[in-house]
Amino acid sequence: MRRGMAVPVWVALSVVLGSRMVWPQADYVVEPQKRIPVIYDVDVAVAGGGVSGICAAVAAARSGARTILVDRMGSVGGMWGPGYKPPGGSQAPGPYSETEKADRYDKAKGGYPAIWVYPEIAGISKEFIQRIERLSDVDQLSQASAVSYVGTRLLREAGVELLVSTYVTDPIMEGTTVKGLFVENKSGRGAIKAKVVIDATGEADVARRAGAPALYPKEIYSQVDGHSPNGFGLSAIVGGIDWERFSGKRIEFPGRNLGGKGTIRPAPSLNRLTPHSNLAVFAMQLKNPEPPLLDYAKLNAGDGKDMALLETELRLFIFDAMQEYRRKAPGCENLFIVAISPYLGLRGGPCIEGEYTFTLDDAKVGKRFDDVIYLFGENRALQHTCLKEGKCKWVDVPYRVMVPKKIDGLLAVGRSASAIPDTALRNVTAVQHMGQAGGTAAALAVRKNVRVRDLNVKELQVQLLKEGFYLGDEARLRELGLRR
Repeated sequence: MRRGMAVPVWVALSVVLGSRMVWPQADYVVEPQKRIPVIYDVDVAVAGGGVSGICAAVAAARSGARTILVDRMGSVGGMWGPGYKPPGGSQAPGPYSETEKADRYDKAKGGYPAIWVYPEIAGISKEFIQRIERLSDVDQLSQASAVSYVGTRLLREAGVELLVSTYVTDPIMEGTTVKGLFVENKSGRGAIKAKVVIDATGEADVARRAGAPALYPKEIYSQVDGHSPNGFGLSAIVGGIDWERFSGKRIEFPGRNLGGKGTIRPAPSLNRLTPHSNLAVFAMQLKNPEPPLLDYAKLNAGDGKDMALLETELRLFIFDAMQEYRRKAPGCENLFIVAISPYLGLRGGPCIEGEYTFTLDDAKVGKRFDDVIYLFGENRALQHTCLKEGKCKWVDVPYRVMVPKKIDGLLAVGRSASAIPDTALRNVTAVQHMGQAGGTAAALAVRKNVRVRDLNVKELQVQLLKEGFYLGDEARLRELGLRR
C-alpha cells in the first residue's frame, strides 16, 4: 500500500491484509516515502463512472458540492455504456401499477411485474433515461453510445470535474478516515483531497483498500440467484448474418474451461440489433464448471489475476466461437466481428460490510426501514410475493447499506453497497437512485460538517422527496416524520 506519509511497514501491511487486498505471494517491496502533488481539492470525489457513479456525482454537484468523478475508461456509463449493456435491468420512466401491461415495461415470464423502483423512477435517473430515449434507437449499440454521451453531458452541466482514462489506485487515509484518492494516469501519480469519497467502483475497491470489512460472494448464493456469485460476461457486436437462413439459436461446441474456475459459453442466442439489421449481439458468459451450468464461477471479481485471466480468455474465445458459427451455422458463413466491448460485465463481486446488509429475505417480506432512501422491487422477491403470496411487495432500501463499518469519510453506492447475495443491488435504475441518494448525502454531510455515518437521514429524505423519490404513501411519510 502506498500512502502520502511515512507509516510503519507493519501498519501498511495490516491495512492491506485486513481488507484481503493482497497478492497471493508472501514477498513484499517497501516503497519509499514520496511527495505526491495535490491535483484537486474538492468536497466530494467519486471513484467509478458507471451509472451509479454518474448519478452520485451529478447529485453532489447540484447540491452545491465541488465534485470530481474519476474513471478508468475513456467514456462514462460503465456496463450500460462501454459495456454494451445486455437487455433487461432498466425501467421506463412513467408511472406504474401492478395491473398495467404496457409493452414498454420490462415484464418477466410467469405473470409477475419485473419492475424495479416503485412506483416510478425519479430524479436524475428519470432525466437520464428520458434524454437517452430522445437520442437513440432501442438497439444496444446506439444506446450504449447515447448513455456515455448523456452521462457526460449531465456531469458537465452540473459542473463536475471529469477525470477519465485515470485509475484510482488507493485511498488517502488519516487513521481510519478516508481523506481523498491517489490516482494515476499519463501525468503520473496525483492526489485528490476530498471531504467525502464515494466508492462506485462496483467491487468496493476503494473501501476494501481503506481497510473496510468486506463481504465476498459464496457459492451457496447460487441457490437463490443463478447469476450469483459474481456473474461475468462480455458482449461483442457481429455482422454478416443472413437472418432468413439463421435460426438465431446457439450452436453446440465445446466451451473453454478456465482450470476448473469456470467454463466460457456463448449466450443462448444471438440477439438481432434491429429488425432490419444484419448485426447482432454476440455475448459470452462464464458458467459454473460443473452442472448445473449456472451463470457463476469460482473466480474472484476482486482479484487482479483472476480478472486478467478472464478478460484474456473471453476475448480469445469470441474469435474462436465466431469461427465455429461460420463453419456450422447456416446463414453465418460471412459472420464478422464489428466491435468487442472494452468493458467486462459483472453482476456481482465483493461489497462492503455496511452498517446494514440488505438481503433477499428483507425483499421477500417487504421490510421497512426508518432510513429508507428508495423502494425496490427485487426480481426474485417479486416472483415469490406476487406469485406465491398473491400480493407484490416492494422493500425499503436503507441508507446504512452505503455506510461501511469501521471507516469514515466514505459511502459505497451501486454494487459496492452492502448486500447478500452479491447480485441483489445491481439493477440499473435502482443503483441510479442509490447513486443520487449517496451524492446528495455526501454534499449534505460536507455542508453540515458531519461524518456521513452521523448524517441526519431525515434531511436527506426531505431532499429526495423534493426530487420526486417515492418513500411511501402519506401514512408512511407521517410515520417517518416527513409529513404532519
